[in-house]
Amino acid sequence: MLTVLPEDVTFSLRTVPTCGGPLPVAVVSPVNADRTFVVALGYAARLDEFELQRFRLLAPLLRARLVVVQTPGHGADASRLTPRERWALLARSDFRPVARRMLQAATTAEPSVCSARAAVLGYSLGASTGTAIASVLREGMGTPVPLLVLVEPVAGRPWRPLDLAGATRAEDGLVDDALAQNDDVAGAVGPPDRRPEPSTPDHHRVDLLLLANALRAGRLGAQVVASGATHVVVVRGKDSRLSLPGAVADVVDAARSAGRRVDELTMHGTHALWHSLPSVRRLGRFVADVAEDHG
Repeated sequence: MLTVLPEDVTFSLRTVPTCGGPLPVAVVSPVNADRTFVVALGYAARLDEFELQRFRLLAPLLRARLVVVQTPGHGADASRLTPRERWALLARSDFRPVARRMLQAATTAEPSVCSARAAVLGYSLGASTGTAIASVLREGMGTPVPLLVLVEPVAGRPWRPLDLAGATRAEDGLVDDALAQNDDVAGAVGPPDRRPEPSTPDHHRVDLLLLANALRAGRLGAQVVASGATHVVVVRGKDSRLSLPGAVADVVDAARSAGRRVDELTMHGTHALWHSLPSVRRLGRFVADVAEDHG
């Protein structure tokens, strides 16, 4: 039986002060960690038990310390986007200002983030904020990150507002199918909104809308190239309504045309595959295998 909490994984959670308010950062580490990943979360995700169980599972598979930083605009502490971050998202669909603050929080919690072997992983919205984090790391370190993992990227091509909203609603109706795959996972917990007494964390609606709206520009391919990441891994669900085949192909083609190593995995499932722990285990094994193949 799959177990969520391996005995050889340590965990810490702290809240780091930033210019726009406190940002929670979790550090999940197996005993055999030989690299560090900065991890960017999906839209409106917070560092609760449900989110963190995924990283307790991934850390040993990747043999990596995972530094998971919450995106401003949502969560119990409800930090705000700064005026500069809002303007960059609204005017240019530029995630780098918010990525700088996320990276600052991650580095405060775990200094190994600033090392030549640090990698980046992001899901959905986190594929865009994660790519921006990779760019900011390159600016600070002077060298590109060796590995950028994009799970279910959304911003591969431009979206019309109604199309993005419709795809999101369709995916919302499929989450329970993914969650059902966790029924046989020892120790698994469900998301707060599926519990008898769901929690209602604070959030800032305008900030969340600005983050989501910035995805519509569809500039992820160019942003991945600009990040300089030397090895890019892209994972998508074959039935996803938000990470579409053509859009993902555009990101992959852009990276390959720029001379980057690219590995792809298309899995059974939808955008919600990230909520299925068996699916997370499969994608974790894939990432570990291709990362080892390419050093």
